[in-house]
Amino acid sequence: AEYLNAVLAENDPKALLIALKDVVDARGGVGALSEKVPLQRQRLYKVLSAKGNPTIETLGQILRHLGLRLSIAQA
Repeated sequence: AEYLNAVLAENDPKALLIALKDVVDARGGVGALSEKVPLQRQRLYKVLSAKGNPTIETLGQILRHLGLRLSIAQA
C-alpha cells in the first residue's frame, strides 16, 4: 500500500498502473489474478500497462483481490 501511495503521489497515472502490475506480479501474477476477478488474462495485461485505462470498477476488483481499497483524502 505504501509503495502504491508513493507512486500515486507522483501524479503519473501510467506509473501507477505499472506499479500496480508490480504488486500483482509479487502476489502471484496476472494468471492468478485472472482466476479471481471477472476479467480475462489478456484484458488484465492491457489494463495493467502504461497504456491501460481501467474503469473504477476494474481498479476496485484488482485492489480488492490484493487486499487493498481506494480511498479519498483531503489534500
